[in-house]
Amino acid sequence: MVTSDSEGHIDLAHRHQALLFGGGLGVGVWVIALLLYLPLAGPKRANFRSYSLLRNRIQGLRARRDIVCAGRNHSPSICGEVLTSLNTIDQCLKSGSGIWVQGGGYIAAWEAVHRAEELLMDVEDKDALLEDAEHDVLRLTDSKIPHKDELLKLVQEAKKYLCGGKQKDSCVNSIEAARKVLREVRYNVNVFRDSTWNGLVTLRSQTMAALLLIQLTAFALLALAILMNAEPKDVSAAGLYFLVGALFGVFNLLYTESQADTAVDDYGLATARMLTLPAVSGLAGLGGVLFVSLAANETTANLASQFDFQKHPLQLLVAAAFGATPGVLAKNLAAKAQTYQSDIKSTEPTDGGTEPRK
Repeated sequence: MVTSDSEGHIDLAHRHQALLFGGGLGVGVWVIALLLYLPLAGPKRANFRSYSLLRNRIQGLRARRDIVCAGRNHSPSICGEVLTSLNTIDQCLKSGSGIWVQGGGYIAAWEAVHRAEELLMDVEDKDALLEDAEHDVLRLTDSKIPHKDELLKLVQEAKKYLCGGKQKDSCVNSIEAARKVLREVRYNVNVFRDSTWNGLVTLRSQTMAALLLIQLTAFALLALAILMNAEPKDVSAAGLYFLVGALFGVFNLLYTESQADTAVDDYGLATARMLTLPAVSGLAGLGGVLFVSLAANETTANLASQFDFQKHPLQLLVAAAFGATPGVLAKNLAAKAQTYQSDIKSTEPTDGGTEPRK
C-alpha cells in the first residue's frame, strides 16, 4: 500500500517503486504485443495485397519462362538463372521475419522479380518483345521517370525493328539490339518504381521510430514530475491538457487523411502517421500550456497554479490550439507520401489502381 506524509505527498521510496512498476508494465505490454503479433509477421499476413501481387507475378513469369525456354533458340544458362531466381523468391515468401512487417522484404522481392523479368527478355521471341515494348510505352508516357523521353525513343526504335518497319540510320537493326534496348528501358522503369516504393517504406520506418522517441519522451516527463514530488492534481491536469491536445490533433489528422489518395499501397505509412500525430499533438498541447503560463507569469513561482484548469479554463483552449499545430507536420508527411504515390501511379499503363505487373 502506498503511504504519504502529513501534506499528502507520496514518499520517495514509493515513487521509485511506482516508476519501476510503470516502466516494467510498459515493457511487459510491448513484449506481449510482440508475441501476439509474431504469427502475423509472415509475408502473407503482413501485407496480403503485396503478397498476392508477388505470387501472381511469379506465376506469370514461370509461365513465360516455360514457353520461352521450350523453344529451340533458348539459352539454357539464362533459363536456369531465371528459374533459380524465382525459386529463391518462392522460398523467401514462405519464411517469416520482421523484414516483411517493415516492408523491406516486399521491396527486395519485387527487385528480384524485376531482375528476373529483365533477364528473361534476352531469350524472348519477337511477339513477346513487342508486347513488352507496348507495355513500357504505356508506362513511360506521362510518367515522372528521369530521361523518359530518351527511353521512349529507344522503345520506339525497338518497335520499328520488331514490327518490320524501316528507318534510316536506326541504331536498332537486329533482334539482339532490340532485346538490349527493351531490357535497358524496362530496367530503368523498374528501378524508378522500386526506389519510390522503398522511399515509402523508409518514410514509414522513420515515422515509427519518431513515435517510439515521442513515447519515451512523454514517459520521461511523467517520471520527472513524479520524482519532483508534483501534486497529483497537477499531474492529472497535465494529463488532461495532453489528452485535449491529442484529441484536436486527431481531428486535424482525420481531415488530412480524408484528402489522401489511397489507390497506391503505402505499406502502412498512413497508419504510422495516425499513431504518431496524437502523441505529438498531446505533447504540443502540454508544452503550449507551459509556454503560455511562463509568458504570463514571468516566473516559475506560481507555475503550478496555472495547471489548475478549474481556475484557468482558458488553458484548455491553449492546449487545443497548440495540439492542432502538428497538423502542419502531418500535412507535410502526407504530401511527401503523395509525391511518392503519384510517381508510382504515373508509371502505370492505365488509370486506376496499382496494375498487377507492378
